[in-house]
Amino acid sequence: MEKVFDDLKSWVLDCGGSVHQALYRKDGAMYAQEKIGKGETLIFLPERFHLNPKRFDELNPPHSFDNDIEKVVFFFLTEYKKEDSIFQPYFASLPSLEYFKENHPYFLEDDTLEVLRSFNHRIYTTLNRFKNHTQKFHQQFQNLFNLKDIQWAYANFLTRAFEGSAMLPCVDLFNHNSSFGIGIDECTIHAGSDFKKDAEVFISYGAHYDTLELWMSFGFVDPHAQHIVGLHNVKNRDSKPLFPNEDYLTEAGPSPTLAKKVEKHPKIKSIFEKLYEEITIPDSFSSDHPLIQTCYNTLITRKEILGQSF
Repeated sequence: MEKVFDDLKSWVLDCGGSVHQALYRKDGAMYAQEKIGKGETLIFLPERFHLNPKRFDELNPPHSFDNDIEKVVFFFLTEYKKEDSIFQPYFASLPSLEYFKENHPYFLEDDTLEVLRSFNHRIYTTLNRFKNHTQKFHQQFQNLFNLKDIQWAYANFLTRAFEGSAMLPCVDLFNHNSSFGIGIDECTIHAGSDFKKDAEVFISYGAHYDTLELWMSFGFVDPHAQHIVGLHNVKNRDSKPLFPNEDYLTEAGPSPTLAKKVEKHPKIKSIFEKLYEEITIPDSFSSDHPLIQTCYNTLITRKEILGQSF
């Protein structure tokens, strides 16, 4: 992993970019050899080395797409097929398809997805969408790209893209901590916080993720996050959350604010009843993945709590 960073650092410098001299990589994490102050430039990456929708448009492509993901994936795969692509050092640093199959929820079995469907329908839909999108993309471009490369490109984009539309080589080596921010000013990445000597340098992938969504999106759980059974994913017809973040269920039961709302508002009570009815629990289920097993166990707890709430 250290060599990956050294190679990418050399590549960025050769591309006319810069990397903070105090940054180094150890055990899959980025560290500061000396203090890095808030606002200091961590990485400067010229725009032509971003993988974003603009790069797709520059291809004068014979195809049109409805969303930015497909544009970037097409550009990604087009460059990957070129042996002399300027992005080859970056492609060589990315996780393999085998890694994703072993470690990422995009490749979960159908019975496990069914458990997640009851636990959080949004997550089930997102994971299922990965399969549907990669298959659809393959059907459209099987004369250009094989399915394995398409799955690999999609998995890397979805787990590494910033703002959902751009892959930034070298920047995506930083680990996530929801307590830390990141400043992005066009081609420059600024430290969102102060980092002491020998401290790990974090950026935040987004503070809005709950535990399961973070795992679904990136394949890991944030040890610094609050583990709650959130209801902020429940939305109305206008896609607005029905419950703010302080309205949540824990293993101890509803939060005080949520309990009051359930007691005073018949509509919210009816929502709880609907949620309760929609939760289906398989008779038996087990998984080697501890988080999946936790989801199943929490699903049982959630139904019990919902039953107590009304």
